[in-house]
Amino acid sequence: MSQRTVRIGAQIQRELTELLSRGQIKDHRIPPLLTITGVEVSGDLSHAKVYFSVFGEGQDLEEARAGLQAAAGFVHRHLGRVLKLRVVPKLQYRYDPSLAEGARMDAILSALPEIQADRATATSLGAREEALAREGAGGEDDEGQVGGDEG
Repeated sequence: MSQRTVRIGAQIQRELTELLSRGQIKDHRIPPLLTITGVEVSGDLSHAKVYFSVFGEGQDLEEARAGLQAAAGFVHRHLGRVLKLRVVPKLQYRYDPSLAEGARMDAILSALPEIQADRATATSLGAREEALAREGAGGEDDEGQVGGDEG
């Protein structure tokens, strides 16, 4: 992708996010926690893939996509006014599972502190046993001094 397509994609993402956050796209099928996660614009600027994610359980993704698609005319006109391009890319909406995957991984990782606490306890016991074994072995150097300061 060229810098221009990346820049236009970022601008489309900002504009869509603003429209959603201001409530200017009014469709009951679009959930309130819908997020535009990215936009990929084709090299000829004729198409753009808009990636969205929905936070929360039980959200109907096809309904959300249909709601976004129903607002396509309004969004296209708005983008035509603000982008100042000869041709406004045709938007294709695609679900992005990255937020759902992140939430799933976060749930898995949140269970880890209990496991890590068990491991830390076992590790600290092992380290204490090693220290006691070294002291028992006579933690002195060759000259009978404890410590490493020479002077």
